[in-house]
Amino acid sequence: MGSGVSYAGNFSSSSQDIRLDTHGDYVLYAACRRLDGSYQSSSISLNQIIGNDNGSFRWASSRGRHSSSGSGPRQVTVQPGDTLRAIAAQVGTSFDEIARHNNIQNPDMIYPGQVLQVPGGGGGSGGGSVGNFAASARDVRLADGGRRLEGELRHPDGHWVGSSIMLDERIGNDNGTLTFVQL
Repeated sequence: MGSGVSYAGNFSSSSQDIRLDTHGDYVLYAACRRLDGSYQSSSISLNQIIGNDNGSFRWASSRGRHSSSGSGPRQVTVQPGDTLRAIAAQVGTSFDEIARHNNIQNPDMIYPGQVLQVPGGGGGSGGGSVGNFAASARDVRLADGGRRLEGELRHPDGHWVGSSIMLDERIGNDNGTLTFVQL
Protein backbone atom coordinates (compact mmCIF):
# COMPACT_ATOMS: atom_id res chain seq x y z
CA MET A 1 0.00 0.00 0.00
CA GLY A 2 1.72 3.23 -1.12
CA SER A 3 1.60 6.11 1.31
CA GLY A 4 0.49 8.71 -1.23
CA VAL A 5 1.52 11.32 1.34
CA SER A 6 2.62 14.70 0.12
CA TYR A 7 4.46 17.09 2.40
CA ALA A 8 4.67 20.87 2.24
CA GLY A 9 8.47 20.76 2.43
CA ASN A 10 9.63 17.42 1.01
CA PHE A 11 13.33 18.43 0.98
CA SER A 12 14.55 14.83 1.17
CA SER A 13 13.30 13.97 -2.32
CA SER A 14 15.80 16.41 -3.86
CA SER A 15 18.66 16.20 -1.36
CA GLN A 16 21.50 13.82 -0.58
CA ASP A 17 24.17 13.39 2.12
CA ILE A 18 21.66 14.47 4.79
CA ARG A 19 23.26 14.71 8.22
CA LEU A 20 22.74 16.36 11.61
CA ASP A 21 25.20 18.22 13.83
CA THR A 22 23.97 17.26 17.29
CA HIS A 23 25.85 20.03 19.09
CA GLY A 24 24.37 23.44 19.78
CA ASP A 25 21.55 24.34 17.41
CA TYR A 26 21.08 20.88 15.85
CA VAL A 27 21.99 22.04 12.35
CA LEU A 28 20.67 19.92 9.48
CA TYR A 29 23.06 19.72 6.52
CA ALA A 30 22.28 18.44 3.03
CA ALA A 31 23.48 18.64 -0.55
CA CYS A 32 20.39 20.05 -2.26
CA ARG A 33 19.64 19.80 -5.97
CA ARG A 34 19.36 23.10 -7.81
CA LEU A 35 17.11 23.74 -10.79
CA ASP A 36 20.09 23.29 -13.14
CA GLY A 37 20.68 19.77 -11.74
CA SER A 38 23.81 20.62 -9.76
CA TYR A 39 24.00 20.18 -5.98
CA GLN A 40 24.68 22.86 -3.41
CA SER A 41 25.56 22.42 0.27
CA SER A 42 22.98 23.95 2.57
CA SER A 43 22.09 23.98 6.24
CA ILE A 44 19.25 25.01 8.54
CA SER A 45 19.08 25.23 12.34
CA LEU A 46 16.40 22.83 13.57
CA ASN A 47 16.58 24.39 17.04
CA GLN A 48 15.25 27.66 15.59
CA ILE A 49 12.17 26.05 14.01
CA ILE A 50 11.30 23.09 16.27
CA GLY A 51 10.33 23.30 19.91
CA ASN A 52 9.51 20.98 22.80
CA ASP A 53 5.78 21.03 23.54
CA ASN A 54 5.32 19.01 26.74
CA GLY A 55 7.68 16.27 25.61
CA SER A 56 6.79 16.30 21.90
CA PHE A 57 8.57 17.91 18.97
CA ARG A 58 6.48 20.76 17.54
CA TRP A 59 7.06 23.12 14.64
CA ALA A 60 7.49 26.74 15.64
CA SER A 61 4.42 28.58 14.45
CA SER A 62 4.53 31.16 11.74
CA ARG A 63 2.83 34.47 12.26
CA GLY A 64 -0.37 33.10 13.71
CA ARG A 65 -2.14 32.01 10.55
CA HIS A 66 -3.96 29.31 12.48
CA SER A 67 -3.51 30.69 15.97
CA SER A 68 -6.25 30.63 18.54
CA SER A 69 -6.85 33.28 21.15
CA GLY A 70 -6.22 30.91 24.05
CA SER A 71 -3.21 28.88 25.02
CA GLY A 72 -4.86 25.49 25.34
CA PRO A 73 -5.78 22.81 22.83
CA ARG A 74 -8.16 23.62 20.03
CA GLN A 75 -10.51 21.36 18.12
CA VAL A 76 -10.53 20.37 14.47
CA THR A 77 -13.39 18.44 12.90
CA VAL A 78 -12.23 15.95 10.27
CA GLN A 79 -13.73 16.60 6.83
CA PRO A 80 -14.11 14.06 3.99
CA GLY A 81 -10.72 13.56 2.34
CA ASP A 82 -8.72 14.91 5.29
CA THR A 83 -5.62 13.11 6.47
CA LEU A 84 -3.95 13.48 9.83
CA ARG A 85 -0.77 14.61 8.07
CA ALA A 86 -2.60 17.35 6.17
CA ILE A 87 -4.38 18.55 9.32
CA ALA A 88 -1.06 18.63 11.18
CA ALA A 89 0.57 20.67 8.40
CA GLN A 90 -2.33 23.15 8.46
CA VAL A 91 -2.14 23.75 12.20
CA GLY A 92 1.65 23.69 12.51
CA THR A 93 2.26 20.52 14.48
CA SER A 94 3.22 16.93 13.71
CA PHE A 95 0.72 14.21 12.89
CA ASP A 96 2.43 12.04 15.53
CA GLU A 97 1.61 14.63 18.19
CA ILE A 98 -2.07 14.86 17.17
CA ALA A 99 -2.32 11.05 17.11
CA ARG A 100 -0.72 10.77 20.55
CA HIS A 101 -2.88 13.56 21.99
CA ASN A 102 -6.07 11.85 20.73
CA ASN A 103 -5.02 8.24 21.47
CA ILE A 104 -5.14 7.36 17.76
CA GLN A 105 -3.34 4.05 17.26
CA ASN A 106 -3.29 4.19 13.44
CA PRO A 107 -2.79 7.71 12.04
CA ASP A 108 -4.20 6.56 8.69
CA MET A 109 -7.57 5.80 10.32
CA ILE A 110 -9.50 9.01 10.96
CA TYR A 111 -13.11 9.60 9.98
CA PRO A 112 -15.22 12.53 8.73
CA GLY A 113 -16.98 14.14 11.67
CA GLN A 114 -14.34 13.00 14.16
CA VAL A 115 -13.35 15.86 16.48
CA LEU A 116 -9.62 16.03 17.18
CA GLN A 117 -7.94 17.95 19.97
CA VAL A 118 -4.94 19.81 18.56
CA PRO A 119 -2.35 20.50 21.26
CA GLY A 120 -0.57 23.80 21.66
CA GLY A 121 -2.96 26.27 20.18
CA GLY A 122 -1.40 29.61 20.79
CA GLY A 123 0.87 31.59 22.90
CA GLY A 124 1.84 31.05 26.53
CA SER A 125 4.54 33.66 26.26
CA GLY A 126 2.78 36.32 24.23
CA GLY A 127 3.78 35.38 20.69
CA GLY A 128 3.81 32.40 18.42
CA SER A 129 5.54 29.21 19.35
CA VAL A 130 9.32 29.35 19.09
CA GLY A 131 11.97 26.68 18.74
CA ASN A 132 14.66 25.76 21.29
CA PHE A 133 14.03 22.07 21.84
CA ALA A 134 17.78 21.61 22.40
CA ALA A 135 17.58 22.89 25.96
CA SER A 136 15.51 19.84 26.93
CA ALA A 137 16.58 17.09 24.52
CA ARG A 138 18.85 14.06 24.51
CA ASP A 139 19.77 11.27 22.09
CA VAL A 140 18.59 13.33 19.10
CA ARG A 141 19.23 11.70 15.71
CA LEU A 142 18.01 11.42 12.13
CA ALA A 143 16.02 8.39 10.96
CA ASP A 144 14.41 7.25 7.70
CA GLY A 145 17.26 8.55 5.55
CA GLY A 146 17.13 11.98 7.18
CA ARG A 147 13.40 12.47 6.76
CA ARG A 148 12.58 12.06 10.47
CA LEU A 149 14.07 13.63 13.60
CA GLU A 150 13.90 11.41 16.70
CA GLY A 151 14.98 11.89 20.27
CA GLU A 152 13.95 12.14 23.88
CA LEU A 153 12.45 15.36 25.20
CA ARG A 154 11.96 16.35 28.82
CA HIS A 155 8.30 16.58 29.85
CA PRO A 156 7.41 19.40 32.29
CA ASP A 157 7.00 16.82 35.08
CA GLY A 158 10.68 15.88 34.59
CA HIS A 159 10.50 12.50 32.85
CA TRP A 160 11.91 11.86 29.37
CA VAL A 161 9.56 11.09 26.46
CA GLY A 162 10.47 9.58 23.08
CA SER A 163 9.31 11.80 20.23
CA SER A 164 9.75 12.21 16.49
CA ILE A 165 8.77 14.63 13.76
CA MET A 166 8.81 14.33 9.95
CA LEU A 167 11.25 16.96 8.69
CA ASP A 168 9.72 16.80 5.18
CA GLU A 169 6.52 18.28 6.66
CA ARG A 170 8.04 21.79 6.83
CA ILE A 171 11.60 21.75 5.44
CA GLY A 172 11.90 22.41 1.74
CA ASN A 173 14.59 22.77 -0.91
CA ASP A 174 14.35 26.12 -2.69
CA ASN A 175 16.80 25.85 -5.61
CA GLY A 176 19.57 24.36 -3.49
CA THR A 177 18.76 26.04 -0.18
CA LEU A 178 17.08 24.37 2.80
CA THR A 179 14.10 26.48 3.89
CA PHE A 180 11.42 26.41 6.60
CA VAL A 181 8.03 26.27 4.88
CA GLN A 182 5.65 28.75 6.54
CA LEU A 183 2.06 27.60 6.40
